[in-house]
Amino acid sequence: MCAYNKVNGEFASENKTLLNDILKDEWGFDGFVVSDWGAVNERDEAVKNGLELEMPASYGIGEEKVIKAVKEGKLTEEKLDKAVERIVRIILKSVEEKKVDATYDQKEHHQLARVAAREVWYC
Repeated sequence: MCAYNKVNGEFASENKTLLNDILKDEWGFDGFVVSDWGAVNERDEAVKNGLELEMPASYGIGEEKVIKAVKEGKLTEEKLDKAVERIVRIILKSVEEKKVDATYDQKEHHQLARVAAREVWYC
């Protein structure tokens, strides 16, 4: 997840160095990058530089910027395809790994969540 802040003068959601050069190329991250809630400044620049999923949706505004950028040659179809591929790959993997008969102990997990919350609180 990328953040709201700027790093070296660029919004984290549009920062190629962070999202592509370091996260994906150097560290080998093969998932997809999602924005913090409302952290996307320019959706087309964000896709171009490594962000795949904007949260929340921009009611078509961000998508229009992406379409316009592709039509104007500012964003390649290859970059857009790569972003879509990363999201679809995770969706397909989650469907493939779905455990139909999975169960859990709700009371036990609720208690564990309380313990974890207490530990975080005291840090």
